[in-house]
Amino acid sequence: MNANIIPRESALFVSDVDEGGAAFACERIVTGINRLDGNACRWVVAAGSRETVAVNAEKWPSMGALTEFEICRRLKTGEDARTRAMNRFHETNVARIIRRSKPGVVCFHNIHQKMSFALLNMVSRRLPLVIDLHDMWYLTGYCCHSLACDKYLTGCEGECPQWGKWEPVLDEACTEWRRRERFFRRNAHRITFIAPSEWISRCAENRFDGKITVECIPNPVDTKLFRPVGEKRLVRQMLGLPQDKPLILCGAVTMKDPNKGAEYLRKALLQLRRDSNLSYSVCLFGDNTGSLNIPDAFHLGSVCDERLLNLFYNAATVFVLPSLAETFGLVFAEAISAGTPCVAFDNTACGEIVRENETGYLARSADADSLACALGRAIKAGDNSPLSLIGREFVVRKCDVNVVCKQYRQVLERVQAEAGGREYYLKSIV
Repeated sequence: MNANIIPRESALFVSDVDEGGAAFACERIVTGINRLDGNACRWVVAAGSRETVAVNAEKWPSMGALTEFEICRRLKTGEDARTRAMNRFHETNVARIIRRSKPGVVCFHNIHQKMSFALLNMVSRRLPLVIDLHDMWYLTGYCCHSLACDKYLTGCEGECPQWGKWEPVLDEACTEWRRRERFFRRNAHRITFIAPSEWISRCAENRFDGKITVECIPNPVDTKLFRPVGEKRLVRQMLGLPQDKPLILCGAVTMKDPNKGAEYLRKALLQLRRDSNLSYSVCLFGDNTGSLNIPDAFHLGSVCDERLLNLFYNAATVFVLPSLAETFGLVFAEAISAGTPCVAFDNTACGEIVRENETGYLARSADADSLACALGRAIKAGDNSPLSLIGREFVVRKCDVNVVCKQYRQVLERVQAEAGGREYYLKSIV
């Protein structure tokens, strides 16, 4: 798609890549709003790897940015310099598309994988900004999830417990925090945060002392796609999985991230086999699952087709992802929408989707023994758990894509109307 055909006065959504939970949520929001309002929204990514509705800015590069990056690459001036040059390359390309499209509002999703916070300063100060908090990165000076650390509330001063665990380290966390703080303080009047959970909403409100508007809107789920399709035993038969025992399903876009809790799952499954007489099978999807050392597991690799993913959700007796931090938990909502109860650690936003004895079972955070107990309860409930219907109804009511997109559209209409009022006021006093 050529960047030049993006219509004026649209909402332009911006993200770093077109894969991962944040990108999938962004794509569903853009597609859902466009179903309601025609081509009201467009989506641009810094770099894309699949066929989507997004404009891939990397395919329409700025010659200046391309030249700058190529010079830096050939000089081989160090990894930090190359990373900065690559970020600058993507930022310049995306900012160029934003300027050419002349949108009414810019909606930022995750940008930290390919770009940096500098992109926000490259956008016109007259434009309202909507920022989706798919993680904590916009709130901190470095990390995507601060876990037990609350230094992001006051300046990220001192030693950073997450240092080196996330993106490349380019500046001290406290320096970057102050840079972001200056931007937020100067532009609070035109910023609205979208928080997909009450937990991250509280984090944002505490971070800015209520001086920036925060709207709590969940990530969308296509409940017509992610739905029950039949008896779980028959679905397992169709997929070539064992039919005669319960199936535990676990997965994410990538399981290499230690915050997904694969080590806790391995310990919990070993304990469950050792201390109970329960018989079950295990199925894993996502990148690099073969290196997790989970015995006797079926490894599916990456499951890119959502229809196929829905079948695996349907085949499972229980879906588990022992994350140490989730801003929403899209895979939980998808599995529950497919009629499969979930097991999760009771931390961050996990307990808002995985509700005890309503949509699944909760375990104490970072506790393999408690996780094994929760999995045992789910297995004993069996394929015909009463939570299947209750959970499905909960997700349809709260997270259905049409419900979410209508809420999101109301926010876009409000911020553009407020921006129009400010523009009228400024013109009237000049």
